[in-house]
Parts: sequence; structure tokens; C-alpha cells
Amino acid sequence: MNRLVVAMVLLCTLPVLHAQQSATVLFTGARFITLDARTPVAEAVLVSHGRIRTVFAKAPAAAPKGARSVDLSGAVVVPGLHDAHLHLAGLGESEINVDLSGTRSAQDVVARVAERLKTHQGQILFGRGWDQNDWTCAEPAVAPCGGTMPDRALLDAVSLEKPIYLRRIDGHAAWMNSAALKLAGPDALGVDPPGGRILRDGKNTPSGVLVDGAMELVSSRFPVPTPKDIEERVTRGAARARAAGLTAVHDMGTTPAELDAMRALDRRGELPVRVFVYLDGMDPRVLDQLPAGGPREGEGHVEVRGVKLYADGALGSRGAALLAPYADEPGTSGLLVTPSKVLEEKTRAVDARGFQVAIHAIGDKGNREVLELFARLRTDARQRRHRVEHAQVVNPADWGAFKALNVVASMQPTHATSDMPWAEKRLGPERIKGAYAWKSLQQAGATLALGSDAPVESELPLLGLYAARTRQDHEGKPAAGWRAAEALDGMEALRGFTTGAAWAVGHEKDLGVIREGARADFTVLEGDPVTLDPGALLKLRVLGTWLDGVKTAP
Repeated sequence: MNRLVVAMVLLCTLPVLHAQQSATVLFTGARFITLDARTPVAEAVLVSHGRIRTVFAKAPAAAPKGARSVDLSGAVVVPGLHDAHLHLAGLGESEINVDLSGTRSAQDVVARVAERLKTHQGQILFGRGWDQNDWTCAEPAVAPCGGTMPDRALLDAVSLEKPIYLRRIDGHAAWMNSAALKLAGPDALGVDPPGGRILRDGKNTPSGVLVDGAMELVSSRFPVPTPKDIEERVTRGAARARAAGLTAVHDMGTTPAELDAMRALDRRGELPVRVFVYLDGMDPRVLDQLPAGGPREGEGHVEVRGVKLYADGALGSRGAALLAPYADEPGTSGLLVTPSKVLEEKTRAVDARGFQVAIHAIGDKGNREVLELFARLRTDARQRRHRVEHAQVVNPADWGAFKALNVVASMQPTHATSDMPWAEKRLGPERIKGAYAWKSLQQAGATLALGSDAPVESELPLLGLYAARTRQDHEGKPAAGWRAAEALDGMEALRGFTTGAAWAVGHEKDLGVIREGARADFTVLEGDPVTLDPGALLKLRVLGTWLDGVKTAP
């Protein structure tokens, strides 16, 4: 079915969907985990006009007059799952470009690129997902391995004419061939730009990997995607989010074009998830894009909540800013990608307009700078619930600042299980104690809002619940879990993807909970994600999602 036919079908069904939202429906035949202390577990829920009217601890004998019944056939229903940090257009784009996730060597990457080049028609070949930390050393003389960064020669071997631009899995570094490097111009790669790093070979020539701010030297020369391109990426990303069991996502670094696409899809009834938008703070016009009067609930499912900024880079590419040098590369302590003065000016400007500031901070220095910045704001700014995105490495002395400043700890459980094979090598045995410390931050009073950072990690929230509870990979390794004292229990993990995420966007009364007056957003599962053996989460099926009382998937 082509996109025109799909759009026509959706437009024709809009009146039906609105009628369903206005109808009164009694949901029965399920175990409802409400996350509401008054009725923790329920047998039935009555919905009217998209909101929950009544929660029944015991199912009524019959539906109220005028209501229709929906039997959920023994399923388990939880409040609609949120992803508190992802990139919707990036998730959709990952289906279009070369997928390099799971590659076990530089040769694997090159092989995938060579295969795509056989049929590729675009000006530039894009890909994403490689991680040099995962590359084994079967042929160390042939290609880099064991954490060593690759160089342009391997990609030059498959194409010297067409630019090839491959983003690292975290998006904070890019590997490219000589044709892509030339896009920067003859003089642009002479010195490292502010907030960026150009990796070089033994002759001081750019090796083919650019880190953080240096990536823009090339990426700024790319053709601008068309509105049609952007809409396709958002459509694909939203479909994947819905299929994963998500009813809401917090979209980080949204561009004006992406926001336009989201709103257009929502107007046509083609956006199957709520989207809480954090605009791209790198855009110099971002303040002009903020609606007047602060955040407000929109008529549809798209709401601008704040602005996404950056303090530092990523741990995997040694761009995260650390208080002391990297244990495995003593010559560097990472990057502050936004000058401190600029970061503070932007933060104050966004806060003054009544919006949240969500700042990417991964290293202990990056996190400390952000927390100290938030502490310098007016006391009433704490009502905004400003956010630290990732909070991966936080000095234990700073844990308490999250509660004291009312700052959200927006964290991604699968980052820990992806990084655990090499994270301690980066940080050393002492500093690792403050890394991926979900439990410690929670015990210090922080509110955890959990997500995936997709497409960096899988968008599947059940994988996030599994990682949060086990701190193990998909094969159950290590047997006792990596730094298992930081694992969450089943209820804590579920709250991170529901009540915690809803609190982070100021909607704790409307979302993330099943209680009277809340939005009728549900995720329907075949089993209980709280009490199931954690390993079973990897096979647990999503049976459906409901938004405002209307079924959106499958």
C-alpha cells in the first residue's frame, strides 16, 4: 500500500477515531497495574472522552448504560510507556541509511558499505551504528580493532569518488572517506575547532574520524533534506515507537523542519504517539521558535516543552568531559562542546521564557558544570524541572544536587549494558562507582526518567526494563549483573518509563498512571513486566497501545 493510499485511509477513518475518543468504553478482562497508591491493581477501567472516568478494583457485572465493552482477554495493562529521550527522525532515518549496528569489525562495516554502494543513488552514502569498542582482533594487521579508531583508507578502498559519512553509534563521532573530508574545504581541517577534535595520523593528516564539533566541518556542507524527506523519517520513527509499545516520546534536539512534520502528521491523524519536543539548542534561532507564554498543552499530540543543549561529548569517543584524564588515554580529559558562558546564556534565556532546559552531560565534569549552572539560576527556576540528559558519570558528591535543584535525571538503561565491556577501562576502578548509577541517584532523591536514546540504542522499552533490572546483556552476562547494586527492581524500572517520565514533562497528573481524570493511554502486554522473571522481558509481546482511549497498534 503506497503512502497516498495510507493517507487516504487514515483521513477517512479520522471521524471514526474521534467518535471512539468521545465514546464511553469499559475495558475489562485484564490486570491493570495502575501505579496509583489508591488502587494499585484493578480489574476494569471506564473511559470517556479520552480520559479515565472510573478505576474498578473489581470488575462490574456489566458495562454502564451507553458504554461499549472491550475485553482484553487476560492481558496485563500498564500506563502508556514513555521513552524519555530519543530522536524520532533519527530513528526513522536509520531505516533508510546503512545500518552498522552489531558490526564486529571494521571489515564488517566496509562490507556493508560496499554492498549498499552497488545500488545507492544519492550524492552521499550515510550510515550509523559502528562502535570501535566492539571490534574483535581476528586480523589486527588488516584493520583497527580493540577500541582503536578506524581511518579513511579502509573506506577509500571502496570509493574515492562518492563521499561516505558514517556516524558512530552515539552520534558523537563520524568516520568518513577522503571524498567526504574534502567537502570541508582545503583549509578547514588544519586545527581542531572549539568543542571538537580532528583525529590525525602519524603525518598529522586528518585520519578520517571527526569528533563532536569537528563533525560540522563536513556535515554543514550536506544537501538540506526536503520537507518530504523529513516527514518520511518522522513517520517511520513514530511507527517504530508505536510498535514498540510506546505511547509518548520525548524528542531531543528537534529541528524546525521536524517539528513542522510532526504537527502536519498530527493534524492528519497520522501521528500515533504523543511527542514532547525539546528544540535543537544549536540552532541560533531557537528562542524565536518557542511559543509565547511558556509550555502549553496543544490541541493535538505535539507539545513543545523546552530546548536541548550540550555540555560535553560521549564516553565511547572520549568526548565526555571528565574531572581527571581518561584512564585509557591520559592525554585527554574530553570536551566541553559548548563554552560555559554560552551554555549559561542560553540556559538563562530559555528558562526566562518559562521552558525547560535539557542538557546533555555524560562525564563527571560535564555533569558538575550543568548542576552548578542550574544552582546559579533563580530559586523559582526549580519549578521548571530542568533536565540532565544521560547523567552517565556523576561524582557521588554531586548525587544530592539532583533533588536539591529539582533536576530530572534522564537516563538510558541500555547504555550501561552496551558500555559495560569497556567503560571501566575508560574511567578506572574508582570513577566507575559514579557511572550509570541509577539506584544511587534514586536513593539520593532524584527522579529518574528512563528512555533509550534511539537510534543509539534499540527503541524497545522492554529491553530498557530488562537492562534496568538485570544490568546484563541479552545472553544473561555477567551472571550476577554488572555492578548489580545499581539495578532497579521491577516497579522502580516501570516507574522510570511511566510516572518518572511523565513527571519530567510536567504531566504526572495526566500521564504515566491509571487513575480517575488521567489520559486513557495504555500499553497492553501479554505478561506482567514487574513480576516476570527479567529474562522473560526479552520475549514479552506488546499486544496493543491505546492513546486517549483509541487503539493505535497493532
